[in-house]
Amino acid sequence: MAALLGNLGYVEVVGEAQDTVEAIAGIRQLKPDAIILDIRMPGGGGLGVLERLRQARTRPMVIVLTDYPFVQYRKKCLEIGADFFFDKAAEFYKIPEAFEQFRARAEARREPAPLDRPEAETASLAPHPDVAMSLSRGGHSPMDAEVKLLRGRYIQKLSDLYHDELEVLEALSEMANLAQAPALRRALQQHFGKTKEHVERLDKIFAALEESPANLAGQPGEGPLREYRRSLMDDEALADVDVRLILAARRIERLEISGYLLVLNYAQILRNDTAAALLEETLNEEYGADQVWANLAGAVPAANLVAA
Repeated sequence: MAALLGNLGYVEVVGEAQDTVEAIAGIRQLKPDAIILDIRMPGGGGLGVLERLRQARTRPMVIVLTDYPFVQYRKKCLEIGADFFFDKAAEFYKIPEAFEQFRARAEARREPAPLDRPEAETASLAPHPDVAMSLSRGGHSPMDAEVKLLRGRYIQKLSDLYHDELEVLEALSEMANLAQAPALRRALQQHFGKTKEHVERLDKIFAALEESPANLAGQPGEGPLREYRRSLMDDEALADVDVRLILAARRIERLEISGYLLVLNYAQILRNDTAAALLEETLNEEYGADQVWANLAGAVPAANLVAA
């Protein structure tokens, strides 16, 4: 989080909080221009903090960042004063946009933007250690260390994804040989070709980063290939092998989509725009493949679903 905000150049992180009591006390003491809250926090949650802020004469910009992006939470948070509500998994990259909007609104009012003041106090009060930031009021900035840590995790996740794609190639080759229906065999072969393109895109990303997945700690044998084989075992009571293959393909696809979403978020946070474009292209193709498997599943005759 600190690395993400540090890229803006005008934001200083001044505080953190592990629960609502610390959050409220920190807001009173630091008088931040902006805070980032989670809904789930010990001691009452982010909603309680929002309620307290609503009673204040002046309040900071509030971003709710959560793993619980349900409609009822979004509606409630916006009703009681949140300026933005973001899903941690899918909308993390929107945080800089929120700060830019906040700054633009201040400038539009022809008032000095609070974030431009030399003594600006911008706090992020986060409930979890993995997103919490240390108090910083000058001296050595932790941003370089944060960026280095984030980049290391990004490369590791890319490496894991690379090894996963190699396993997918092995699984797809085996699945195509087992498929009975021509349409399914053709779809598996086509996705095999697409997956080779996905590996080539990852190679391009590694080349740009001057890294090599071969030198990183990937864990072959513990990803999609194992999931595929486990799926066949779980569904071995089904008489139709094609049905079992379709179910396995969908399980693998969900793993891939999850992996690409995570790595795409890292690329966006680190402003690795070229990589983000390549990852998004692959992600869209994975969504398309998932729809292919869904269509094939819908075409399976009911008689084929009878257990052996």
